[in-house]
Parts: sequence; structure tokens; C-alpha cells
Amino acid sequence: MFFWRKNRTIDAVAFEVADEIYSQVPPEMLLASAQGPGRKPDKKLDRKLARAQQASARRLREFIQVQELGVYGKARINLKVIERLREHGYGEDFIDQVKDYLLLEAR
Repeated sequence: MFFWRKNRTIDAVAFEVADEIYSQVPPEMLLASAQGPGRKPDKKLDRKLARAQQASARRLREFIQVQELGVYGKARINLKVIERLREHGYGEDFIDQVKDYLLLEAR
């Protein structure tokens, strides 16, 4: 009966997580360091991205445990993070990478 209250909380946390990723690694930064022929991978950006993903997974894991989310809640939070990342302008490759990481680490 009061499931929408929990949904609002889930959506708010998902948006916070996506916004945190956006603040740490904006899509423009990813485009500027896009690998082309003869370009070296940006190790500093890779470390920054790894830290942002780890912090996001930790935040989601804590939220899922505290709220005791079931399958529906976990799916909703992952979908909302993905939706927000698309709104911020990330490419599908990056979104898939983040989605896979969060699905594995934020159980």
C-alpha cells in the first residue's frame, strides 16, 4: 500500500549515486581521453573512474542492506542509475561498464 514511499527513496539514492559518478568523471572527460589510434590509455582517469565506481557500489550495497530491498528494489535502483547516467549524456559503452560493475559489487 505504501510502496511508493520506498520507491521515492530508491529513486533519490539512485540519482545521488549517478550524480556522484557524474561529478567525479563527467562524460566530457571521457570523450576528451577517448582512445584512438596511437593514444595511450589515461591511467589517472582509470583510477578516478575505479574510485567512483567503488564508492557508488559501497553506497548502493549499504542502502540495499539497510532498506532490506528485494529483487524488485534492486532492479529499480539499477535501472534508475542507468536512466540518470543516460540523462547526463554518457555513452552506452560506459553505461554498460558501470551497470556490470554495480550489479556485481552492490549485491
